[in-house]
Amino acid sequence: MFRKIFVVLAFACTATLAFATKSHSRFGDVSHISNILPPGAQTITDVWGYVDPNTLNEYAVIGDRYRGFYVIDVTDPTSPSVALDFTGHGVPGFDVKVWNRFAFCCDGGIISSTSRVVNIRQLSNPTLSATFEAAHNFTIDETGYLYAERRGLRCYDIRYNAMDPKLLWNDGTGDGHDATIVGNLLYDFRAAFFLRIWDITSRDAPTLLSSMSDPSIVYYHSGAPTEDGNYIYMCDESPTVANPDIFIWDVSDYDNPRLAGSISDSTSTVHNLYIVGDLAFVAYYAAGFKVFDISDPEHPVLAGQYPTSVLTGEGFKGAFGVYPFAPSGNVYVSDMQNGLFVFSVAGLTTPVAFRAFDVHVRGGAVELVWQIVADEPIAGFNVYRGDSRGGDVRVNDVMLPADARSFTDDGVSPGQRYTYRIVAVASDGEVTQSQHVDVRVPSITGTLGQNRPNPMNTSTVIPFQLAEPGPIKLTIVDARGRTLRTLADGPHAAGPGEAVWDGKNASGQVVPSGIYFYKLSASGRTFTKRIALVR
Repeated sequence: MFRKIFVVLAFACTATLAFATKSHSRFGDVSHISNILPPGAQTITDVWGYVDPNTLNEYAVIGDRYRGFYVIDVTDPTSPSVALDFTGHGVPGFDVKVWNRFAFCCDGGIISSTSRVVNIRQLSNPTLSATFEAAHNFTIDETGYLYAERRGLRCYDIRYNAMDPKLLWNDGTGDGHDATIVGNLLYDFRAAFFLRIWDITSRDAPTLLSSMSDPSIVYYHSGAPTEDGNYIYMCDESPTVANPDIFIWDVSDYDNPRLAGSISDSTSTVHNLYIVGDLAFVAYYAAGFKVFDISDPEHPVLAGQYPTSVLTGEGFKGAFGVYPFAPSGNVYVSDMQNGLFVFSVAGLTTPVAFRAFDVHVRGGAVELVWQIVADEPIAGFNVYRGDSRGGDVRVNDVMLPADARSFTDDGVSPGQRYTYRIVAVASDGEVTQSQHVDVRVPSITGTLGQNRPNPMNTSTVIPFQLAEPGPIKLTIVDARGRTLRTLADGPHAAGPGEAVWDGKNASGQVVPSGIYFYKLSASGRTFTKRIALVR
């Protein structure tokens, strides 16, 4: 099955992430590293994380209910700082998810509200999208599709224009609350109704695999599957002391799901959880942050905890969200009253993670380069390319070897935009996917016309045509490839252009009769034609 996706960093950077020193004695032990409450914050809500591909800085993003969000620099986890305060701009902050350095924001799905997207690629200059339909929570898969819960489950394509999500489908049902995606499976938590599992291999035509409910469950709030996919840990957020907080479903047989266990804390309401390996990370409202050892999934054991709040009792207060997917191995927890907490947890590893992934266009082909960190053997890599027609295809004929760190795709067309992802295949067959990276292959730059007159005597005109504006370089070279003269070197507008060669070299000397060549370079492409000089 697919592992949870990890943040992708750009390849060409040399900065490094700070890793907290871990001094745990037991699997799942929790160590507090730091805490920050942004000045002026009112009601902190969910938390997410990402890494800037230019600086390799690691960031946590925390929402502030109806006011927006904060980006917190946690590169040095012992000294977090506010990198961006994006509150007071009419942006909701109940749930904020980051994909490709775009922040997708919703306010919990109040009927009169809307959702927004903020481009945070430059923290010094964030830009805001138009509005789109309200949601309670967002979930974004590794292929660039956004799923919104509230008034049904909706799917948006954000691959090619993240600032303008394109609605693909709505399941047409009523309420909805949250979703978790692992690979091609979507776990759909439908509030007061049921839990469903979808196969989303075909993103525009999902298939319902299973639906489950039980009268002991009040609210199908959120949850996550174990890594083998045989169990689902589901949070019931209803503040009822008598009920379990977390229900454990055995879904090894989709046709016959069964309740296999539960977790209870009579002093607090549960909120969100995620699973990495044999650890479940839980934001447990007033009870704070809890970590469970789920090596035996039907009999979880509390392995570590930390009180993020002095508040007590059932209800919506204290630890709201948790994010255990940072490449550094640190865990972020958001507390409604006390802001962001950073922890380290014994035993939390990233068996395979993409530490870098970048693409470049060179000579009409796309070159991909990546780096990984891995705690287990790698069998190899596969490369997938998507385009505006939807979906993506594998472009390598055979799996790339384990030591491969680059690939060149020459099956692209000028003027087209593509998205790429790398899939690392572990020796046990499990896979980890990179985040998508998009690239545009430049249009055919234009044409280089034949000089006139040709043959030439004292001077000749060299015509050319550019399809798009950009820098150009036009040179005269001899038959041995030596550059004799540069006729143009700099920016040029789209459209026709021309240059005159007077038959002299760069020193102003008249060159002898013979065969010469003129070369036009623009947008990574080079055009060459022959010229005859007769004295």
